[in-house]
Amino acid sequence: DDAAPSHFSVMGRKADAPAAQLALLEAESALDDVEALNVLYVALTRAKQVLVVSGVQLKKPVSDSAYSRVAEALKALGDKAHSPMPLEGAGVVPLPATTLPEAAGALTPSGAAVPTPIGRVREPETMAMREGTRMHLALQWLADAVDAVQPGPDAARLAQVLGVEADVARALLDAARQLCRSSSLTRFFDPAQFRTARNEMTYVAATGEVRRIDRLVVFEEEVWVLDYKVRVLPEEWEPYRAQVRAYAADLAPLYAGKRVFGGVIDLASARLLDVA
Repeated sequence: DDAAPSHFSVMGRKADAPAAQLALLEAESALDDVEALNVLYVALTRAKQVLVVSGVQLKKPVSDSAYSRVAEALKALGDKAHSPMPLEGAGVVPLPATTLPEAAGALTPSGAAVPTPIGRVREPETMAMREGTRMHLALQWLADAVDAVQPGPDAARLAQVLGVEADVARALLDAARQLCRSSSLTRFFDPAQFRTARNEMTYVAATGEVRRIDRLVVFEEEVWVLDYKVRVLPEEWEPYRAQVRAYAADLAPLYAGKRVFGGVIDLASARLLDVA
């Protein structure tokens, strides 16, 4: 915070540094360690549902890497750091409520305050949610094939990915085709009626949040941001509406001269719900 530097050094190899510079090097190293801990601490406490930590095994172990620090912290927690992983379905692995805060505390310099955990663990996946996920994927695969003017997706491959019988996969694709041909939705899935379309489009919002759009359709004079929902209940409409309106607002500056609309496709009723 000084107005001007109080010291100037020309540094070479640390091994050749004179005694007068060693104290400065040690102080800088200590600051680097604190900054590395701060970065890791933020990563741990920003996890909303699941934290995934990966690393590369080196010939010479690095004890102060992020992976090593987390591994040691979880080891210190013992049994509290583990919970059973579901063998079926696409549900989120349930984490003990104390795992992330305690692991973060083990990595926090003494005296630092541990913030209140954010986010929540998702509820276990229900049958309706599982069916919706399957229909969503079937529709995505079908739309990808239609947009690329290719033959329809392979039911056997879809069955393998979803872990279902082939007849179930065929039924899902048939339902997806019927939805795409419905009078209120056909223009969003017929390449002859739009210029371009993209599925599962990920982008980074101005806030830094990573967001994903189920389908983006560009027409001559307008753009539609579409989100798929298994079924839209009255009490769920406002959050869905706000979500898609935010997507549309994010993309509006990218399409100057075109109006950007948002809509929710209710998969259960094959209806388009305008979020305007």
